Amino acid sequence: MRVGGAVAAIAMWTASVAAAPRPTATVAPAPPSSAPSPAFGRVIYRAARVGGFEQTGVTMIACRHRDPVRRRFAVQFFDRAGRAVASFGATTSPPTPAGRKVLFVTDGTPFRRRGDVLNVRLGHLSLGTARVVSDARVVRCVGKMRMDGGLRTPSYREEIGLVRAGAPPPELPATWKAPPYAAPRR
Repeated sequence: MRVGGAVAAIAMWTASVAAAPRPTATVAPAPPSSAPSPAFGRVIYRAARVGGFEQTGVTMIACRHRDPVRRRFAVQFFDRAGRAVASFGATTSPPTPAGRKVLFVTDGTPFRRRGDVLNVRLGHLSLGTARVVSDARVVRCVGKMRMDGGLRTPSYREEIGLVRAGAPPPELPATWKAPPYAAPRR
């Protein structure tokens, strides 16, 4: 009788622990004082939240300018505390002519053999923010998070909240959305 009661108590405890809501992480924008100054140009766009490979996604930021001369772009990533994240790839683009797209990605595996892709290999970044730096005047950037749907499931896109510098960041949920596809049956 005692063994059965203990097993039932353990089963109730594990069910209550599994049903308890998990704490969610919020991303605060990087304070301007702790962020290192850009190597050139000015900050033109800021992302409200980005994630690294630990989030099973690839951050993608694409930029294009319309200035008459060649311009450069750079992307900088920060963790939740506002500290710069180590990057091991090309974080600065070569001088780019007007109208040509530059795409920064945190994992270049899905984008093999594309000349416009700069693979920014990041250190550990579970969740954080990013900013785009350029010396261009007329510029447009878009950003998304390419999420991996899992085995035999297509990838999907998630919003990172990329806005022009000086604009308030959008209110985004603290967690990434669930895949819009049903899990494959096994």
